[in-house]
Amino acid sequence: MTSVYSDYFSDEKVTVRKKDYYTTKHGFPNRKAFLDFMDGLSDKDTYHLVCVNVDLRKANRESHDYGDYFLRRFIYLVVSNGILVFHISGEKFNFLCPEKSIKKMTAILDEPSDEYDVYYGLIEDVFTKEKSQEQIQQGIEKMFSHKAKKKFERVRNGVVVQNTPYELQETNKRKFRKTMWYTVIELTTIKPKFQMVKVYVFPTEYLKPLASLSTIVVVDDAVEYRLYSGKNVTFGVGGVQFSVSCRFGRDGLLNVAFFKASEGEFEHKIYTHKGVCIPANFGKRVSDGKELFPIRENINGLYDYVLWDSKDEKAELCRTGIYKDGDTLYGVYQDKDFIDLIAQ
Repeated sequence: MTSVYSDYFSDEKVTVRKKDYYTTKHGFPNRKAFLDFMDGLSDKDTYHLVCVNVDLRKANRESHDYGDYFLRRFIYLVVSNGILVFHISGEKFNFLCPEKSIKKMTAILDEPSDEYDVYYGLIEDVFTKEKSQEQIQQGIEKMFSHKAKKKFERVRNGVVVQNTPYELQETNKRKFRKTMWYTVIELTTIKPKFQMVKVYVFPTEYLKPLASLSTIVVVDDAVEYRLYSGKNVTFGVGGVQFSVSCRFGRDGLLNVAFFKASEGEFEHKIYTHKGVCIPANFGKRVSDGKELFPIRENINGLYDYVLWDSKDEKAELCRTGIYKDGDTLYGVYQDKDFIDLIAQ
């Protein structure tokens, strides 16, 4: 059998039908067909490249046969409108669309479905052999950008993400505190100085078990706040240095490591709030990549908060309890059940 295996690398020719070489098991032209077709393009051809991802997870929950059915039906609808379809890999396709069919094609791709989601990147310039690699890369980037945009829109409209139960889905103006994970440390230093503070610890992301998390830490002495962020935060209270870090354990629970990093005496109590799910964002989402984490109520009856920008990994403290979205001002409220944004 070793010789049989070695023979797979030989130069001996075999004859196969073109459809066996150029199509997938579902009968879609494959990557080899796309490269061959691209190689034969001339100046007279005016196709536009569309990189497409057909996300079948919703249909596949029923069964993979169910998902395959809807994929075939979707591709048939595309092909029947004069669009050339090539299956690149997995759920990734390249479409070549004639100029006259672009409007119809985008209508098909934008049509909502209960069984699948479609993300795509359309290249406006005519697809050419000479610029093919550059255009393919642009199409892929636009496809992923479209995917990120659609997922953000779903989150803002309260659609379930991660493993958040339907009844606890976050909306534009409300977040259920049951979905949050955080720790509050009541800390009293005795030596060298007496001082009492509350330390709020908020994870900002979910990573694989035991990986250190990006964390927001707020030290509150009832008069002033001190704000820190990072994967391993060090701060001082009453002349004593402390260190805090977070990670999710293999049991799915949030573990907060809190320990003394210098000489001194202290007492502390730790309370960790266990969320009922892993949410899409750990604070109240207010815009693309930005979340707010309430701390405590201020004299105006609103909540001071930390605004976290996940793109820049930057934390900003707000003591007014007001969040501005465009021309609208929202008050930040919190009770035992909800974080609410209420127009002022």
